Amino acid sequence: MRLRASSRELVARLAWQADPARPGPVYEGLRRSQWWDRERLEQLQVERLREILAVAALIPFHRERLSAAGIEPGDVDSLDDLARIPQLTREDLQSAGVARLSVPGARGLPRTSSGATGQPVKVIWPREKHAWFQAADRRFNDWLGVAVGERRLSLPNRPSSLTRRAVAAAAALNITLLPAARLVDPGVVRELSRSLARRPAALATGVSTGLYVVARSALDSGVELSVRSCWSGGARLLPHHRDVIEEALRVSVHERYRNVENGALAYECPEGRSFHVAAESVIVEIVRDDGTAAAPGEHGYVLVTDLCNRAMPLIRYR
Repeated sequence: MRLRASSRELVARLAWQADPARPGPVYEGLRRSQWWDRERLEQLQVERLREILAVAALIPFHRERLSAAGIEPGDVDSLDDLARIPQLTREDLQSAGVARLSVPGARGLPRTSSGATGQPVKVIWPREKHAWFQAADRRFNDWLGVAVGERRLSLPNRPSSLTRRAVAAAAALNITLLPAARLVDPGVVRELSRSLARRPAALATGVSTGLYVVARSALDSGVELSVRSCWSGGARLLPHHRDVIEEALRVSVHERYRNVENGALAYECPEGRSFHVAAESVIVEIVRDDGTAAAPGEHGYVLVTDLCNRAMPLIRYR
């Protein structure tokens, strides 16, 4: 039996609250900290950095690197201390593996990167990490004016991740999953537009290329797509992608920057085209080839220190 939209939203809210990794308390904290100034956020980062380094020190791989750098977790009193720790490369992650980089006896769900920027790597996420990830995403949706339970359309880039369990979990949250690869079929796009006409989506999300194909097809066929907001992730949102998507959807499209290893990294501000780093859960550095800090506006490599994965800490992951 088909449920009314209000009933679907109620079920979705209940499902969100019932998640074993329920992000409720974390989310409430993020609602408060989003208004903090830079100094207070950096103080929080230093406190959490000490905690995650203490966890990392339980792992021989990290303990040796911290000792060689002369770092004692309890003595860290500034983010500048991070620069003394060697970078953790993708090659390090591949060669050491989960076994050598995780806390002995730690448990978590395995995650594998797509390999789009090189060989795939594997990590594990404990329940706490999942809670942080969900909470950061919800805060971003808040910025876009989308509440938990409202209908969402998701165009994932990896069909292999669409297991029956994933599809069922998404449906419970009032999320329609449609693999981006299927959007090359004009018939699929037409059916999608009809579905959105019957039941508009509060939010459309997906890889930029998938959103672009839907938008381009809609414009070419004169089809209107009923969505209220949109964000893109999984691939760079190129200027012509943004232009076409915004023309077809008649809303602004914003970017979300994340990776499989660390989760949420940064979100584009609806008030401008800048990105807000998820500073409560990660420390992001931009460095030059020689490892020194890049100047504002200068291109460089991204180093991420994950502050909330206590099963498999990644310190200055490049």
